[in-house]
Amino acid sequence: DGFEVIRIQCYTKNGTSILVNLTDGTNDTNSATCTPTSGGTFATTTSNDTWTQSEEISAELGTNTGSVESVTVSVFGFPTRR
Repeated sequence: DGFEVIRIQCYTKNGTSILVNLTDGTNDTNSATCTPTSGGTFATTTSNDTWTQSEEISAELGTNTGSVESVTVSVFGFPTRR
């Protein structure tokens, strides 16, 4: 069993935007651009979006525009069976 991510929702506090992607340390999902938009920004994951059971998942932060102070990230997906 594993987990497949279908989208990332994120928003920032202050600043303009910051890039966020998920990683297992080797493979990265495509990036989501997080902004201070009310309700958050949704990004559909289309690459490297499936993790195996007990595989580590981390969020990586990319380009920070306008001095973003914090980012809130929600990950949506579903369990997979093999």
